[in-house]
This record gives sequence, C-alpha cells and structure tokens, in this order.
Amino acid sequence: MLMVVLAVSCDTQKIETSRQLLAKEQERLNAFLNSVPADTIDGMPNDLTVKELWTVQAVDTVDKSRESGLIYFENVTGTGEPVTYGKEVGYRYYKWVIAEDENGEVGMYPSASNYQSKDANYFVSVPDGAATGAPAGVQIAVEYMRKYGKSKVVVPSTMDDGSYRTAVYDIEITYLK
Repeated sequence: MLMVVLAVSCDTQKIETSRQLLAKEQERLNAFLNSVPADTIDGMPNDLTVKELWTVQAVDTVDKSRESGLIYFENVTGTGEPVTYGKEVGYRYYKWVIAEDENGEVGMYPSASNYQSKDANYFVSVPDGAATGAPAGVQIAVEYMRKYGKSKVVVPSTMDDGSYRTAVYDIEITYLK
C-alpha cells in the first residue's frame, strides 16, 4: 500500500495595503501626541500631552495636520534673514521616528542626524520641495524659518521617506546665502 502525504502550507500573514499602513501610522502618531510624558519639566503642568507641551514651549505653531499631516513648532525665532526661494540654506537636524517598541508601547526613537555631515545644505528652489535633497516636510519647515532659527516639525512618512513611520525633526538653520 502506497500512501502519499501532501502538506499544504498556507501563509496566514495578511498583507497590508498602503491605506492600512497609513492608518496605523496615524494611530501611532495620535497615541504619541496625546500621551502624557513620564518625565515632568520644571515650570510645566504635569498633565500636558506631548503635543500640548511642544505647543507651550514653542514661540509659534503651524498645525497642518488635517491637510498634509505636518505640524511645525518654532522653538527659537531666528535673528537673521528669512529663508526665501533661490537661496542656499545650511541646516542641521536630529531625526526621530514614532514607532512601537517590542512591548507595543508607542514612543519617539532616534533615527538620524546630519550634525557630522559636511554636506548639510540645499537650495530652496521650488515650492514643492522637489530635487532639493531634503525631505518635503523638512523643506516646508525650513521655509517658515529664519537664519539661526530652531524648530521641531512632525513629518508624516508621505512627506519624508515613505517608511510608514512619522518622523520628528529638530532643525536649526546655520547659514543662509
């Protein structure tokens, strides 16, 4: 008697669509921005959410979260000229991403920095940020700034690297030609 055994393997992992991945990204961002930081900051109420805390610390805020997902917090208004099209801009940044850790907790984690790079400039040349060498969200934030200004900007992945993880950049304008 000959017996044939067939093993059928079913891949039970569901492939997520872009729409589902973007929805998860938005859920993580909302969870992070609406969380209350564990550490308190001197002089600040203990029950402020991350977004409220960043807003209170900012000199100015531009919230385009409903239109594009971008949220801009100006922390230090620059003392130099405003950034305008056609000028070369030197900028430094620290980048974090909003992600879940191994326990499923949403937080902000270090991702990149250009403080060690000699090539930290680009030309502000076109309104949509194309071909500048900077992510579109960073380009938009820089356009709000002045020389020597410092800002924090929340950038959705669609305006950053397409990784389905929201980025947070701390940006400083170092020179303007």
